[in-house]
Amino acid sequence: MTVLDTTKLSSDDIQHLTDEQKADLPTILDIVEYVSSLENAEMREHLNSKVDFLGFSRIGKYMYISDQSFTNIAKLFPISQTPFTLMRGQNAYFTPSSPSLYRKNKLNSEDYRLLSRLRACEFMLTFRHHPVVNEIRMNCMVEDMAIAQHYEFPTEYIDITNNKWVAAFFAATYKSGDLYLPAETGFDKGIGVFYISNPAMRFNPHFLDNVYTLGFQYFERPTRQYSLVYKMKEDEDMDTNPMFLRFVFRHDTEASKVVYNMSYKQQRFYPNDEWHEIA
Repeated sequence: MTVLDTTKLSSDDIQHLTDEQKADLPTILDIVEYVSSLENAEMREHLNSKVDFLGFSRIGKYMYISDQSFTNIAKLFPISQTPFTLMRGQNAYFTPSSPSLYRKNKLNSEDYRLLSRLRACEFMLTFRHHPVVNEIRMNCMVEDMAIAQHYEFPTEYIDITNNKWVAAFFAATYKSGDLYLPAETGFDKGIGVFYISNPAMRFNPHFLDNVYTLGFQYFERPTRQYSLVYKMKEDEDMDTNPMFLRFVFRHDTEASKVVYNMSYKQQRFYPNDEWHEIA
C-alpha cells in the first residue's frame, strides 16, 4: 500500500486492520520521503524565481510575518522547505483526535477543565514576568496560551509543525518519564498516524484563523520544534477535519531508530530547558 493509498482508509478500516494489512502499510520513513517529494516539487516551482520567497537558503531560521495590516507587531515564523505545509505525528491512532482539554477520560469534567484553565493562566502570568519575554513582546506577538500548550498544559490547542522530522519524531517515539524512546514494531496496536494540512485548504480563512505561531522563543523547546498550534472546538475531530489529510503507517523498529537518531536521541527537538521545570 502506498502512502497516498492510506488516506482512503476510513476510521473503521483502520480500527479493524489485520496483521497482514498492517504489514503492507508504509513506514514512517516512507511518510518522510513523501513529504520530501512535496518539498522538492515546491522548490522546483520557485527555482527560476528571482525572489527567494520561501527562504530555502535560510532553513532553520525565522522570518517576520504579520497577519494584520498597519501594525508593527509581527510573528517570528519558522522557515522550512514547505513553510505552509503543517504536520502532526502521532504514535497511535485516536478517534476522536482532540486537544488535551477535551479528551475523554475519567478526569475530563467541568472541574478538571476549570482547574486546567486556572493552571494555564497561572503559568501565563509567570511567563509574562520573564524579562526576556517582555523584551520580545515589545516587537513580536507572543501567544501565551500556545506556549502553555507546548509545555503540556491541557488547552484547546493541538500541536503542529512545519518540519517533517519534528512530526516524524513524535510519530515514531513514545514517552517514558522525561525520555522519548523509539517505538518498536508492534508498538501499541502497531500503527501510527501522520496529519498533513490539506493543500486545497492552505489559504482557507477558517484554517488560517485557527493557526497560531509560537515562533522563535528564548526557551529552546518551542523553537527547535518549529512549533505552531491549531485551535479546535470541543466537537471537532482532527481525524475528520477537512483542513488535514490523514496518513497511516506501521511501526517498524529500524525505521523508528533512524528517526530517533536523527533527533540526536531527542535532544535536537526535545531538550530540557529552564521553562520546563517552571511549568
